[in-house]
Amino acid sequence: LLFVTSQIVKGLYLGNIHDSEDRESLLRNGVTHILSVHSSARPVLELKPFPR
Repeated sequence: LLFVTSQIVKGLYLGNIHDSEDRESLLRNGVTHILSVHSSARPVLELKPFPR
């Protein structure tokens, strides 16, 4: 299968895990942040109660 990153609006792209690992494409498109959304995510940071 061939996956292609899609520009949704200027500066916002939608892609898959392979796109997020393509350093040349990220640099070429000026990508500075990546948001990963998937069903098998594991917490990276310990959740702490928010002080009130």
